[in-house]
Amino acid sequence: MTHTRRTPPTDPRRALGDFGERLAVQHLLAKGYRIRGRNVRIPEGEIDIVAERGELLLFVEVRCRRGR
Repeated sequence: MTHTRRTPPTDPRRALGDFGERLAVQHLLAKGYRIRGRNVRIPEGEIDIVAERGELLLFVEVRCRRGR
């Protein structure tokens, strides 16, 4: 599976999004998932996280926002 590597974010919104993705990956790993790819480019766009556990293949879109 191909994925892209991002440069360190300078935009605060991108930094928040990257933080949300890292939290999501930590959560999935704690639940026993194996991360197969991050920021995977496909013709239709990008998949934030691709994970698997057993026969289950998971495609994850991460949304993160500030506030309470």
